[in-house]
Amino acid sequence: MEKINIYVIKPEADKWFNRVANNIKRNAKQLAPVDSGDLKNSIGVQKDTSSGYGVGYVIGSSLEYAGMVELGTKYKGARPYLRPALRNKGNYK
Repeated sequence: MEKINIYVIKPEADKWFNRVANNIKRNAKQLAPVDSGDLKNSIGVQKDTSSGYGVGYVIGSSLEYAGMVELGTKYKGARPYLRPALRNKGNYK
């Protein structure tokens, strides 16, 4: 699964990081290449408290081929959608 992890150390920052994680998800959905729409529709965000580092957010897709689309293969070039969504810091207010 191709994903991005964000961990929040202080619980009071959780609301802000939740908003950031959902902005990244929204941007990734806008950037995801569309064939059938399955990849775009599968991109989600999940709260994760299992790390031991505080609250985390996992953003990505559980589809088997999501990583191949993001990173490419030897047969098809990369069509990144998660990394550019993360770098698009202009929408995180």
